[in-house]
Amino acid sequence: MPDDGWRDSTGIPEDTSRVTIYCRSTDKKAWTKEARQQDYTSRSVYLYELIEDARAHRQKGFLSWQKSQERIEELEEQVDTLKSELEQEKRGDHPPSRFASTTFVTPHLSHRYQTLDEIVNAVVSEEPIKDLVRKPVEDTLYSLAGNGTVEYRRGHGWRLSEEGDE
Repeated sequence: MPDDGWRDSTGIPEDTSRVTIYCRSTDKKAWTKEARQQDYTSRSVYLYELIEDARAHRQKGFLSWQKSQERIEELEEQVDTLKSELEQEKRGDHPPSRFASTTFVTPHLSHRYQTLDEIVNAVVSEEPIKDLVRKPVEDTLYSLAGNGTVEYRRGHGWRLSEEGDE
C-alpha cells in the first residue's frame, strides 16, 4: 500500500498525485524564493503553474525554434511596413486605414446623429475589428513578458512586472 500520509497531512484532494523532480539545490532555493515573492501558497503550486504555462506556449508554437524563426520573419515584415507607414505619415501621405472602410463604418450609421466617438466605439467593438487587434496585442504582451516588462498569472491576467515598475 502506497504512503498517502502526505495527502492527508496537507489536505490535498484524493485525485492529486505527487511528482518528484530532481534539480540542483540552487534551483530549488530560487524557485522557493520566486514562489514566495509572487505570493504563491507553495513552491509546488508555483511550479505547476509554470509547467502549465510552458505547455500552453509550446502548444501555440512559442517554444519551437522553427515557429520562433517564422514569427521573427513576420515581425520583421511588420516592422518594415510600419517604417513605410511612418515615412508616409511624415511626408503627409495618408494611406486609407484598414478600419476606415465602408464595410466597418456603414453598419453603425443610422438616421439619428451620432458623435464621432460613438461611431468609433461602435466600430471597434465589432468582432472583426477585435480579431484584427487581438493577435498583435497578444504577441506584444508575450514579447513584453519575454523581456520582463509584464507578467501573466493564470486566472488573473497581465500586469506590469515589479521589475518594470522600478
